[in-house]
Amino acid sequence: MRDTVRLAGVLGSAHGVRYVCNGEDDQYWRQHMIELLTLEAPHRGALRQSMVSAFNDSFSNARRRYPYCDQNTVDAEKRYATEGRDLADRLARYYFEH
Repeated sequence: MRDTVRLAGVLGSAHGVRYVCNGEDDQYWRQHMIELLTLEAPHRGALRQSMVSAFNDSFSNARRRYPYCDQNTVDAEKRYATEGRDLADRLARYYFEH
């Protein structure tokens, strides 16, 4: 559960920095969050609420940390994407092993 919530937070951070650079019409990372919720927490409950809170808090924090689109912001999205991929891979391995 902890990795799932962390992945939601990473998606929120990635969405926050991408939003700064590309505007509100770019929903790339938010769409991944919607898919994650559909798979991991399709119904109301503690896990879903934790995931949504992690996404929203991380989105807000990223927008505060990166208020302008510059190379640091672009690099941050790449770092978040890499971290998200690593978390997703770890979650997938867990499901395939259990």
